Amino acid sequence: MKPIVVKDQVKLGPGRAFTLSLSGMYYRITRSAITVLILALAVAFLSYVLFYGIIAHDTKYLAYDQLKDSRMLGEWVSRLSTADPQQVIYTNVLHGDERRLAEYRSWGRLTEQETHTLKHACARLAQFYSYFDNIPRSARAVLIADGDPKALARQLVDTKRFETFENLLKELKLAQPMGNREELRAVIGTDYALVQDFASRIQLGQRLAIARIESALAGSSLYDAFGGATQGFKELLHQSGFEVSDAALERLSGQARIDSDMKRLAAFLEEPNLRSHAARRMAIKQSDVNLVRAMEWLTRKRRAEHLAAILHSEAGEQTLDAVRLLTLAKGYARNVALQKAVGDEVPFRRTGIFSLPPRTLWLILVSFLVCVVGISNTMLMSVTDRFTEIATMKCLGAMDGFIMVLFVFEAMMQGVAGSVVGVVLGIVLSLVRSGMGFGVLAFEALPYGDIALIGMLSFVTGIVIAALAATWPSWAAARLAPMEAMRVE
Repeated sequence: MKPIVVKDQVKLGPGRAFTLSLSGMYYRITRSAITVLILALAVAFLSYVLFYGIIAHDTKYLAYDQLKDSRMLGEWVSRLSTADPQQVIYTNVLHGDERRLAEYRSWGRLTEQETHTLKHACARLAQFYSYFDNIPRSARAVLIADGDPKALARQLVDTKRFETFENLLKELKLAQPMGNREELRAVIGTDYALVQDFASRIQLGQRLAIARIESALAGSSLYDAFGGATQGFKELLHQSGFEVSDAALERLSGQARIDSDMKRLAAFLEEPNLRSHAARRMAIKQSDVNLVRAMEWLTRKRRAEHLAAILHSEAGEQTLDAVRLLTLAKGYARNVALQKAVGDEVPFRRTGIFSLPPRTLWLILVSFLVCVVGISNTMLMSVTDRFTEIATMKCLGAMDGFIMVLFVFEAMMQGVAGSVVGVVLGIVLSLVRSGMGFGVLAFEALPYGDIALIGMLSFVTGIVIAALAATWPSWAAARLAPMEAMRVE
């Protein structure tokens, strides 16, 4: 047999071989860098959504909690002016607010047995109201239209309305709200009447307590009374049945003094002479001088000294000095920032990294899916692009398991690098957005422990998904025959 002669062989010199080696190395490094970059972007998106969701929620809760004193003062002034509505009494009894229950027992002269009866009746009514939360919306619309189950309970006292309600239940093929007709009649006829009766007794007692306080104040406003917060006023509240702790009364007193000073300053700024001097000092029109503009203008000590001097010379005001004016201005700016952060929401205290509003949880789910798809596609392309390399290794004797382990390990290393970059990028982006949206409040509410936990979860997620995403294509490539793998472009 004659030997096979291969013609037109190209002999590479040392320089040419080195150049091709560098070209291949550069290609592999570039490909790996692109893979790591895509991994980093996917992990960054996931971690950013998690980080920002946690930071935004905690910032809003912090702002809501810090506005509590101003809300609490308004609530107390309202409670010392008008009796609690029946719905408020029902809610407080149902939730077991001990301070409110003590007040209600005092005003309604309720015995322990009557208090227990009231709690039981409220619990039964709550069961009736919750029935409408567990039926289809279409059925709810038919039964109560745009009304409220609480209004329906009042309507069902009428026999004809009760019969109509039962007929609608039969047409809609729904079960009775309390399980059977007798229990429903007992709730409407007995429990609802009991709550009404006890609420009326409580409201009467509260009105008498309010009248007693008004008589004792002798024309003074409640804001002035809270601002003074004397021992006599505290005893007057307790003697009238109102339960307030020393700490709460101290906070109410501080907020009342702030409100009183702000009202006085607003009244001074309405006086023509003082308004004229303030307008020249603030470099604005006299018609634009008001409390808000003054608070926004008072950003420096020298300005506060000028305004304090005007108040002293024109109105003889002594207590609103420069220090107090600066304090009021800083408090005003703080409250504006807090109210802007809260908006119209009523946030709740978070109990874990995933105890967030449903909208935020859906965003997290979508970001996780994007992360999975992005990483899986990247690893699939990365392994598929190296079929020829896999065939070469098989020709040199590499086993299927060895090839799989090699590529999965390489994917995990790329996952480590991409996850580190992604987590850092996600933290930076979330902090930048939080700072732009909430200012310094975002950094006051930073949950460092949760941030570290989220970073670790995102890091591990990126590595695990990268390894899992590389498993199937590397397994498929390892099972290919060498010649078949060589044909893959």
